[in-house]
Amino acid sequence: VVQSSASLSRNLVGMDKRRSLSLLLWSTAGVLPVLVPAAFAFQLPVTPFARTSSRSACFSCVQGAVPQFARSLPRTSPRNGHLAFMCSARSPGGTSSDTEEDKMNFKKDSEIQGELTSNTEADKIGFDKDGKFQRAWTLPPVPGVPLQHHTDRYNSAIVEDARLNSSSTSREQFQALLDESMEKWKEANIRAVWIRIATEACELIPVAIKAGFTPHHSAPDHFTMTAWFGKGESRLPPAASHFVGVAGFVLDRVKDKDGKMVNKVLVIQEKSGPAAGIGLWKFPGGLVDPKEDIPQAAEREVFEETGVVADFQRLCSIQENHHVRGPGREGTTDLFCLCYLRPRISGALPAKQEEEIAACAWMPLEEVLALPFFQKGALKEMAAIGQQVAMEEEEGGGQSGFQRKEIEMTFRNGTCSLLHPPTPKAPR
Repeated sequence: VVQSSASLSRNLVGMDKRRSLSLLLWSTAGVLPVLVPAAFAFQLPVTPFARTSSRSACFSCVQGAVPQFARSLPRTSPRNGHLAFMCSARSPGGTSSDTEEDKMNFKKDSEIQGELTSNTEADKIGFDKDGKFQRAWTLPPVPGVPLQHHTDRYNSAIVEDARLNSSSTSREQFQALLDESMEKWKEANIRAVWIRIATEACELIPVAIKAGFTPHHSAPDHFTMTAWFGKGESRLPPAASHFVGVAGFVLDRVKDKDGKMVNKVLVIQEKSGPAAGIGLWKFPGGLVDPKEDIPQAAEREVFEETGVVADFQRLCSIQENHHVRGPGREGTTDLFCLCYLRPRISGALPAKQEEEIAACAWMPLEEVLALPFFQKGALKEMAAIGQQVAMEEEEGGGQSGFQRKEIEMTFRNGTCSLLHPPTPKAPR
């Protein structure tokens, strides 16, 4: 019945008001005797649209969990890792709280979105024959808009027009295209617009700013700007606000000259940065690369800085720092993840990276814990936690730290990495 009603609604488009009203009343009278008793008999929900708050907190890698245009994060170096965790998720173009006005507007927005996406393959919702959830993110454009774009499930328009990638497009041409497009987007109740302008066409940026767009983030090859058409303050997500770093607590158990087992840890000294020149030995590490998992980042950084091949075992701890300094990082938060790694070859000789590393060595764990910088603060706590996780794992059956599992997303396409406590073994 619902499918028939939706099909009927689409067929009403283009009819004159009198014919469409007559047909609608006639069809409603025919289906109401079926729908009303069924609703009471099966206790069906009577609210036509249900919304849930998008304010949530999750502790998993967010590959594929970031809005399409917010994935292109601002970059300050080729090895920048801006966002590997989402600590507070907000829907782009959506709401962080549901007001009465939002509830009233949502039905209208949904009806408009339904007209744009009805009867298309892109809007099929459900599970395929293998039980995998399938839902398209990209939806059709608003009809009649001159700028090439698509819409999404947050009722936003995302501009993808080749004319904004070329310096041959004049300001006057862009002004005309943008004015007409914005008028039609507003008529269609689009709540927000994302527009990407290539660096080559940067002369078009003042035109967009004059039209009400504000800068969101930039990359070496483009600038991304947004415009909010919804009520009140913009609810679009801000640009990336977190940097994610990793360090490897690489523990190797070797025999000394007397045949006694000794726990040794891989440590480095840096040539530049705040840790250089002060006699600080630290664990090898660096920033997570875009679209790189934390475990893989830890393995890569250890190998790059020391030449030692080691395999991720556990995520031990996360240090959160809101006082980050340095160009391009003002006002951001740093998440520093300590990972326990096991060397693939015991006793492997380290080889320092000449550009960044002043020294690297295997050092007995007891000596590391006795160093001045390991006597208080974050380094002391992180080293103690790393030691606990590593020793429990080496002895077998460790339940500390977080292990990695790749799983399918629940309501988004693709997979993600889930870092979680080890699953307890079933009692015998």
